[in-house]
Amino acid sequence: SAEYRLHIVAHIIKGEGRMDAGTLVAEEEFAITPPVKITPALAKSDFSIKESAQELNISKSNFSVTFDKQTGRFKNYTVGKNVLIDEGPQLSLFRPLNDNDFGSGQNRKADYLKNPGLKVTSFSHEKTTDGAWKIKVEFTLLNGDASFTQTTTIFDKGVMKIDNDFKAIKGKHELLLRMGNDLLLPKTLNSLQWYGRGPWESYSDRKSSAMVGIYKGSVQDQYHPYVRPQESGNKTDVHWAQVTNNKGVGIKVLYADSLLNVKALPYSWQQLYPSPQ
Repeated sequence: SAEYRLHIVAHIIKGEGRMDAGTLVAEEEFAITPPVKITPALAKSDFSIKESAQELNISKSNFSVTFDKQTGRFKNYTVGKNVLIDEGPQLSLFRPLNDNDFGSGQNRKADYLKNPGLKVTSFSHEKTTDGAWKIKVEFTLLNGDASFTQTTTIFDKGVMKIDNDFKAIKGKHELLLRMGNDLLLPKTLNSLQWYGRGPWESYSDRKSSAMVGIYKGSVQDQYHPYVRPQESGNKTDVHWAQVTNNKGVGIKVLYADSLLNVKALPYSWQQLYPSPQ
């Protein structure tokens, strides 16, 4: 029921030059056991369903969420009197560029990924055999070079399981800057806590200084003020992350198949990448 890791640190015993005794000179961490998956209660439930040509609303007692059939995205995820998600997950193949990206010309090569041309080709919903409600949205993107299916299964108390299926069909694309989902959350959710690498930002090729642990900080502090506004604040090997308001009310994300990359920032990627120049 627990994850064990070996954390080794090395400090100098005696002062040397500008380094005082006890200065950290090396550290490393090794996983002794694999990550422990936390599975939320996936209880069946009877929902109230209201549908129009434009929207699908699913609700029960103090929970409500509305899907936009034109975009495939849900909005106004509400529990009690609190709107916890303004706009639900949307496929994103882009992130703000960093200095190295500009140096390698990605501002010219990958700029088109800002708008991959997501178009809904199919929107369906049904009650599953275990009593949950499943919403399946199929998209085409990149002018038909790829397809994407997002399936949202809603259980009791508003618990959601999100499945993403991306398929490359044709065309020549050198790279995707990212394969992820964007969420738009209320500004009142201003505190981030996560179990993963920290306390600072980390990336797949830049995480040896970030040890696995449980960390917490304001959303505002997750952005590093580089000279040029750019990619910032990512957390790697995340088991779970939660974003809450001052009363501790918010949302929690758990990994299902593989550990996550997560970030919460007070800026959109459009604000951090205003121009390809």
